[in-house]
Amino acid sequence: MHGNTWACERTPDGVYLMHGGERVALWRPDEMTLDEVRLYPGSDYILGGIGNCSGWCLGWGRFNGGRATKDRSFRLEAAADGIRLGTRARDAADDDAVYEAELLLSYDAARNRYVYEVVTTLTVPEGRSLRWAPYGDLYEGIEFLNLYASGMFNDAGASPIDDLGRIGARGWSNQERYRGWVYQDAAGEWTFMPLNHIVSSPSFARRVCPDSRWILVGEADRAPTVELLGETWRHAHVGICHYIYDTHFNYLPEANPLP
Repeated sequence: MHGNTWACERTPDGVYLMHGGERVALWRPDEMTLDEVRLYPGSDYILGGIGNCSGWCLGWGRFNGGRATKDRSFRLEAAADGIRLGTRARDAADDDAVYEAELLLSYDAARNRYVYEVVTTLTVPEGRSLRWAPYGDLYEGIEFLNLYASGMFNDAGASPIDDLGRIGARGWSNQERYRGWVYQDAAGEWTFMPLNHIVSSPSFARRVCPDSRWILVGEADRAPTVELLGETWRHAHVGICHYIYDTHFNYLPEANPLP
């Protein structure tokens, strides 16, 4: 039987967030990332891990996701309802922003799933102005989340069949995970967006509707879901990289025109 005790285990690699004696995620303070992230008890990694992305960065990114930081600090608290992680760091390149995040990791027993509820904040210090690029492409501007699921794309083990059905065209082996995103667009309609490797346009930017959800589909045992909470949708601009499929959740200064 899986226990319900939450704890934190410090190691040379960082701090493991524990539930019922099992490692659920690895907090790396020097990188401001969550690594080795699990979706449910006993699952393999959905984010991070060897041979995949570097994990889930809790800071904001600019100019193709750059996140160099300084003056980093964090706090951790294990309680009966989960683990709370608070982080804070300053921008190292221009010193024009402070990045903060509050994470609550909990367990939904009814669905047998871990829930990662995060509020991130970017604050411009008094007397400073924020430098960012124009939104000519999905990589530019300010990014509050870049989701790159484990096995989604890996140069060391991608699908032997490309998106046009050509066998061996990529020169890689093994099977990639997931086939696409299902999401709610600005009109509230559900849309399927496939993961196509350099077949379609390089920009898949989309605006979203209130209480929008992005669901990664194609696997029988999981469907990782990003839900935009509160008023986040009003400034959300989401795009999928056409090469390695990492998904950029960007902040737009102008509000979504929906009511």
